Amino acid sequence: MCSPKTLTRGAAVSAIAAFCLAFSAVASANPPTDPCGVVTEFAAAHAFGFRHARKTSVAVRSPGNSAGVVHVRCKLMVWNGHLPSGPRQQLLKLRDREMAILRVESWVPDQGGQAETWLANFPAKIHGLTERARSQFVGSPLHGSPLPLPKEGVPHALAFVADPAGLAKARAFWWDRRGTILSMNVLQGAGGSAIPSLRRFVADLVHPFFKG
Repeated sequence: MCSPKTLTRGAAVSAIAAFCLAFSAVASANPPTDPCGVVTEFAAAHAFGFRHARKTSVAVRSPGNSAGVVHVRCKLMVWNGHLPSGPRQQLLKLRDREMAILRVESWVPDQGGQAETWLANFPAKIHGLTERARSQFVGSPLHGSPLPLPKEGVPHALAFVADPAGLAKARAFWWDRRGTILSMNVLQGAGGSAIPSLRRFVADLVHPFFKG
């Protein structure tokens, strides 16, 4: 965005240079908001033992909103062979342990906006997210259980796993004292490699995201 070609002459040079410096300072000071921005498609595919990956991110809440939080949702698919063309093909590939589908979300305080609003609501948000997941996984119909996943240096972590209809379904959360949350939904084929592959992906994503 800011290159030497944009700096022309006179007062414009000073004004644009000041803007460029301010923009760079803000960008470097804020923590990452897109969770998929800290892991490559190659690394994601490798963690699950597949050859292909595709990730797309959407900003649910952009900077400057009244809630005081930047909320980003990323969908990540990793697979072998051909990319399935529809839900039925996806399900078959998942059950054959040839694919995994992840939804990764982050909530990061909007440091340039109304972060105090988010921080005031932060305990209620954490409680709502984790208790909803607990009721979905531990109770009917999934009848799952808590899943011990590494904290990766983050103060708090909570995860659940279930095996519905030949699939391994997991939900995990990490959060810290500054008001940042990382959430992960994972769907893949059930089997002995499901949890180890998830642990590898967690190691690639969680610590770099919170470290910023």
